[in-house]
Amino acid sequence: MHTPSSGDGDELDADSCAGTADCVATGAGGNMFAVAQVWNGTTWANAPPKKPSGAGITVLKSVSCPSGGSACESVGAKEVSSGEKVLAERWNGAAWALQATPAISGSTLGSLDAVTCTSASNCWGAGVSDTASAIDVLIEHWNGTTWSVTAS
Repeated sequence: MHTPSSGDGDELDADSCAGTADCVATGAGGNMFAVAQVWNGTTWANAPPKKPSGAGITVLKSVSCPSGGSACESVGAKEVSSGEKVLAERWNGAAWALQATPAISGSTLGSLDAVTCTSASNCWGAGVSDTASAIDVLIEHWNGTTWSVTAS
């Protein structure tokens, strides 16, 4: 696999392939920012995710590409001044786009650790949300337009 140009200690933790020439891999860089690479059947190429404004550390923990490398969802976490929050980005085959994600009311931290998609408009993310009183399972659904928290 091609070494990302972001620095030493880069780690790709997840990948999704729609075919032998259509893969996306995500993880975290040695510089503490999310990294991604795409495979075209011959070579891996860097495909840097967006960095949310005000975020410190970012990581993309899981990726799912249900209809090829032009419609991928990737999820993870970002560190902001108020704590760890859910991070979701969409790959359109050329660039990443940040997506807004809701949180469980009263949560102080949240992370999506896995995502699976059956289509470009049906994805499920699973992770954890921490409130003052409990640590809860966090499940979010992507409907092609927005992410929403779903009861677990």
